[in-house]
Amino acid sequence: MPVPSQERRAFLERARKSYQEQMNTAPAVVEYLTKTRGLSEASVAYFRLGAVVDPLPSHEAYRGMIAIPYTAPNGDTLSIRFRRIEGDGAKYLTMPGDKPRPFNTSSIERHTDFICMTEGEFDSMIAHQIGLPAIGIPGVQTWKDDWGLIFAPYRTVYGLCDGDEAGRDFGKRIAEKLPNFRMIDMGRHITPDGEDISVDVNTAYLLHGTEWLLKKVSI
Repeated sequence: MPVPSQERRAFLERARKSYQEQMNTAPAVVEYLTKTRGLSEASVAYFRLGAVVDPLPSHEAYRGMIAIPYTAPNGDTLSIRFRRIEGDGAKYLTMPGDKPRPFNTSSIERHTDFICMTEGEFDSMIAHQIGLPAIGIPGVQTWKDDWGLIFAPYRTVYGLCDGDEAGRDFGKRIAEKLPNFRMIDMGRHITPDGEDISVDVNTAYLLHGTEWLLKKVSI
């Protein structure tokens, strides 16, 4: 995976710290993370999430968005992805020149014989919050074959896949790459008004709680 230059890493670290501090003046972002997503304050702090209230130069397009740092196991900021919580436009934006990379790779330092793979950063955060080591893949189309080296040492890789066709296709694709991969379909849910919705890790946690999700994973 590409490593940013020293100059770029310094800028990314400055941006990460600035946006993390700006969370104190972004109640809408805090509410989204803790209420809409169900993240604890400890998880918000652990993942160094931030809010772009006062953008750094060249970051004006990310104003009002959540800053999601991608960090190396040693803590260096390698990239920042941005998530829109209101308004029109793409939900996620990536800084120009950045390449897709796995999220929360520090999970490898837990030295377990299994690891979870999720679709997206927030699913990875929730899995971590309930005690599961989890690495997030930022979108079903971003998988790179060399990422398989991260997962090869594990007895089992639990793929916590969304309960829709795209999620199942993602699981099947990864299963062809990793012989230790076990797909776990998060399933579907009927809302009170009768809508049939696809469930992901985050939705499952909000709907059913920790114990249900751990039982679903069966670890």
